[in-house]
Amino acid sequence: MLAGFLTSIAIQAADKSKVVFISGKPSHGRLAHEHRAGNMLLAKALNDSGLPVEAVVLKDVGYPKDDSVLGNADTIVIFCTGHGGHVLNQKLILNYFIVVKMIDPNLFKL
Repeated sequence: MLAGFLTSIAIQAADKSKVVFISGKPSHGRLAHEHRAGNMLLAKALNDSGLPVEAVVLKDVGYPKDDSVLGNADTIVIFCTGHGGHVLNQKLILNYFIVVKMIDPNLFKL
């Protein structure tokens, strides 16, 4: 009976969609709007909702230092400042140059 119960828990855990929250760096005064705190509230609400979801807020602020933590995510939520302060800006720029260099190695000299 215990084995059946544990198997049921494992199957339920496998059926959950993983939502990973990335928080931007603080960009305004204290308590103006805090990206990580907002993500923590949203993740808690999802986890408490009864939906088949596992919501996780990354400890790193900004883009994760080890992006393998995003590998098994079904959904990635980013709450951050926009424009020049957006978490993905540097990652997108770097990936753009990598792709362009793969297409035409002579176009940019990195």
